Amino acid sequence: MERLIKKNIRLLAEKHEHSISYLPNSIEINNEINEISIVQHTKELFRIEFNLTKEKQAIYISNLEIYDVVLQVVKRKNIHPIKIKTFPLLSIKQWLSDEGKSAQNDFNKLKTDLRKSNPANRIMFGNRIEAEYYSGIIILEDIMNEFVSNVVNL
Repeated sequence: MERLIKKNIRLLAEKHEHSISYLPNSIEINNEINEISIVQHTKELFRIEFNLTKEKQAIYISNLEIYDVVLQVVKRKNIHPIKIKTFPLLSIKQWLSDEGKSAQNDFNKLKTDLRKSNPANRIMFGNRIEAEYYSGIIILEDIMNEFVSNVVNL
């Protein structure tokens, strides 16, 4: 598994108060509610298994969907299946385009802060797309849960 993907998954787990273990062929993410196992089958295909009430659900997803599925599971407050989204993957470009001047101002401020120091984590709210800066990444999520969430490294 690529080092960058492992790092980003670790940051998502940490942000949502999950423990993480690296096994020879998988990543295990857990808290009191969730049990998640991630295995990379090919360069572009992952198998994610997570708990439901009495059984486990396993899905195969592309490397483009990995962060969306991990986010859906680690954000669960109770056990329920997750939804595979059919809309496109979110990008910084789309966030800035859809959210307009406010998002552009937030992004410019973040870039300025990054040049000066290690900036504080922050949420940049939008009408549809929420962008959150957390420990060197931007997490892009669709408030309406249609677009595929993404993690962008800065």
